[in-house]
Amino acid sequence: MGAPMDADDIRRIVAESVALKERFFAENAPLLLDVGWHIVESLRAGGRVLAFGNGGSAPTRSTSWRSSWAASCTSDERSPRSP
Repeated sequence: MGAPMDADDIRRIVAESVALKERFFAENAPLLLDVGWHIVESLRAGGRVLAFGNGGSAPTRSTSWRSSWAASCTSDERSPRSP
């Protein structure tokens, strides 16, 4: 077994996690926005969205973000909105 973690280890792990997320969204934000609008257009046309995941916290979080996101999609404008 290795040495126990200390505060510096936690800060390093969090910094690495944040850096990864920042790189991902910097590189993929336009694609994510485009995919989101394809979903909106599909829903407006009567389509459905099937979402899959590991189910970890889905029951506790899914309803609140879906409601606010769906409400933000009622405009015909294609402007960025946060779920």
